[in-house]
Amino acid sequence: MLEPLADKQLTAALGGSGAAVGASFVPDDCQVGQTGKIVAINKDPEAPIFSVADYGVVGDLFTVIPELVSELV
Repeated sequence: MLEPLADKQLTAALGGSGAAVGASFVPDDCQVGQTGKIVAINKDPEAPIFSVADYGVVGDLFTVIPELVSELV
């Protein structure tokens, strides 16, 4: 689900939190801190990841990602 977003002219690499890696959303070698800038998507606006993220989006990953992919042509 995340690869199409990273490929949409963003020159981006995938990354994820330990929880995202543990849930197999992203591979182990893509854990946060290994891909450079961090864009965080979390339903909780108080989530700790927002204190270190370069960019943050409050929302559900499964809603936000498809919307972003459809908007980026």
